[in-house]
Amino acid sequence: CLVLSAVGKDFSSYETALKKMGVNLKVLRDEKDYTATFYAMTDTKGEQIGVFQGGAYNNNVSSLSIAKLLSLKEIQGLEYAIFAAGTAKSILKQIKELKKLNKKVKIVFDPGQMLAIDFTKEILEDCLKNSDLVILNDVECNFLHNHFGFDLRVIFSLGVTGLVETKGADGSVFHERV
Repeated sequence: CLVLSAVGKDFSSYETALKKMGVNLKVLRDEKDYTATFYAMTDTKGEQIGVFQGGAYNNNVSSLSIAKLLSLKEIQGLEYAIFAAGTAKSILKQIKELKKLNKKVKIVFDPGQMLAIDFTKEILEDCLKNSDLVILNDVECNFLHNHFGFDLRVIFSLGVTGLVETKGADGSVFHERV
């Protein structure tokens, strides 16, 4: 497992824990700011509200480059890459950068709460066109459909081959393009 991200001055305890679990870290460290944090709250109706503090990630997202943090050999050795927890523009930029350097890599796209905060229909569509698998919770699935008009038919027509929809205590559903 490899994690690539921008981190802040408070990352050392996370770094220690992740390394103990065998996670390979390739990070851009910003000693002037804190690591990005997201807080989510869900009410009894399943509606969510979240607060994202971008910190070091927001300050460094424009200079975060896969090619600068990984060797070409590492990049070409990747079979799967999960893109999550970032700004819409940075996720799209990094997906395209990786696909340019490794045409065989399978892209997993998990926009999470940023879906409702930062994505335009155009950027979302471009991310979906460049993804193989999408991961969303049930609230995000409903938002994708109600706000952007993207149902499973539309998502699969863009080239996505599978969608994992998590449903909290009710488990998950895997939707597959046939």
